[in-house]
Amino acid sequence: MPQDQSPRKSSKVNWTSVFFFLTLIITVTALYFFSQRFTIKKIEISSPDLRLKLLGTENFYDKNLFFLKNEEIKKVLIEANPQLKEVRVEKIYPDDLRLTVSYDQSISALAVDQGYFLLSPQARIISKIKQKPLSIPVINYYQKLHYTSYQTGDEIDLKDIATALFFLQKTQDLGLKTVSIDINGFNMIRLQLANKMILFTTEKSIQDQNYQLETLIRQFKVEGRDFKSLDFRFDKPIVILQ
Repeated sequence: MPQDQSPRKSSKVNWTSVFFFLTLIITVTALYFFSQRFTIKKIEISSPDLRLKLLGTENFYDKNLFFLKNEEIKKVLIEANPQLKEVRVEKIYPDDLRLTVSYDQSISALAVDQGYFLLSPQARIISKIKQKPLSIPVINYYQKLHYTSYQTGDEIDLKDIATALFFLQKTQDLGLKTVSIDINGFNMIRLQLANKMILFTTEKSIQDQNYQLETLIRQFKVEGRDFKSLDFRFDKPIVILQ
């Protein structure tokens, strides 16, 4: 009996080994096929401005489309392209990545100690330049920031600058053209127009100031009047007519 059992035991061990190696080969082959099948080979870019090259897309070639997360793609592209406003990601299986992008425009230039920061409406630095721009209003800040302390893509985290940009956008929406902006402290944000000025503050609700601004501008248009200065820093706006 002992002699009969020995071959059977050896045969069982051999079949187990064969099964293990077959399973391993099938698994490795399947993983290789899966990896190759879903490797990104094509990236399509849809943009309103084809003159701007989208940087960072080279990071996605040969990556597995299945495992690549949309938020990771957006983060890489926004870090590489500070002017990006929005990125929409679409995965077309098995190996195609489609990107639809839109760009922020420089709304103003912040004067700093050695040049200018071109800012988006959200106070993000789109680019850094040495020469004064002629097509957008310049923000003159009471305490000039250092040119080398900020990089393209950084956000200027200052409430008074953010407030100035907010009202710059709002006045533009109302058809008013700002020439320059002077910030002399939290209580003094002056938008200088061609022959008039508008004063705002960070010490009063932005929503209240915006409501008062829109109400007065629409009222002036209906009545056919114009203003010389508007001051929204107080509970009741101070209006000086032309």
